[in-house]
Amino acid sequence: MKTAVQLRPIAARDLPRCDLFWGVRRRTVVGELGPIALFGSGELVVYRLRRLRRQRLYVFRTLDVEDRLAAAVPGVRPGVGLLLSLNSAGRVRLAQGLFSYLAKTSRNPGALPDD
Repeated sequence: MKTAVQLRPIAARDLPRCDLFWGVRRRTVVGELGPIALFGSGELVVYRLRRLRRQRLYVFRTLDVEDRLAAAVPGVRPGVGLLLSLNSAGRVRLAQGLFSYLAKTSRNPGALPDD
């Protein structure tokens, strides 16, 4: 199953900016509100939403099948297995630092267990 993630690197005044901080996408397609990244099942994705001065960071794993109990993340369809949701600037910065460190040291965050 494919999971679609809306990306908006530059957004209008009343829309949030959406970008990927980590994730291996299969491909990107053009959408009405901006590019849409498509992910296969079982992929780890780190997705950031920014609006004005507020930030939210979501760490989730895409699912193999659609599940009615899956978490709803804004800009992501269908639901996903949500692992982490952060909304304070300090915690978002720490999580971004962790994923930057993992990428810099050639460790694949997608290979980490969900625990």
